[in-house]
Amino acid sequence: CNCLANMANKSPVVASKIISDLQPNQLLECIESENPNVKKNAITLINEIASRDELSSIVNDKINADHFIKFLRDNKGSERLYAIPLISTMAKNKQEIAKKFVDGGVLGPLLECLSTIKNKIDEKKENKKMGKNDLKKDLRNDAKNNATSEFDDKAETLACDAIAELSKHTHEITNDFASHKNLIPTLLY
Repeated sequence: CNCLANMANKSPVVASKIISDLQPNQLLECIESENPNVKKNAITLINEIASRDELSSIVNDKINADHFIKFLRDNKGSERLYAIPLISTMAKNKQEIAKKFVDGGVLGPLLECLSTIKNKIDEKKENKKMGKNDLKKDLRNDAKNNATSEFDDKAETLACDAIAELSKHTHEITNDFASHKNLIPTLLY
């Protein structure tokens, strides 16, 4: 898949040929693989193809949005770093695809990514009774010594980007997201 992803990145003709020839079960097997590299490469391939506006609908037809939402729910850690940008890519230009992600419940896994940072700030605040700026400085110091914090920062940024791409299409989607009790307070933190 990695080789195909690189080829799809360089040529729209090749990207179109790949998605036309791929069977949905082939990609799903890779996405659901136990091997993290296979998962990553499959998601990367799909993202490269979906980044071509004219092919994003074909990707969506071959692989239902529910599979990507399930991937986010079932996988934690760095594997999510590949799936979150795919959601942004697929939802970017197609309102109907964004709606499928929203209706499928993608906000839950995205909020999980955002809440990690907020939970760390709340925990430190409780333990040290610090101001917000001191907390962020303390978290940055922790991040230097902890790869998990670096992952959390990336996941948080990607989750914010995905929420922005999904919510830009209609006021209904934006209102639906905003009605979630934790979204706005988490984004404001």
